[in-house]
Amino acid sequence: MLAIKKRDKNGYYYILPGGDQEFGENLHITLRRACIEEINVDVEIKNLLFIREYIGENHELYEFDSGVHQIEYMFFM
Repeated sequence: MLAIKKRDKNGYYYILPGGDQEFGENLHITLRRACIEEINVDVEIKNLLFIREYIGENHELYEFDSGVHQIEYMFFM
């Protein structure tokens, strides 16, 4: 699993590469572009592994992202 290590005032945390889907992009194009932008690697995308629905108001960091509601797709690459 590839994760990006980040740090804020509370310490270190990890996120998966990804980003917002631009108009006209399919998921594979979005993921390839995001990986090039974030980790400078052109990836080969294979099978969809799982889908996660994230609702910020139900999360432990609700004060920061209570208005966020997104669908996250994780692929084998």
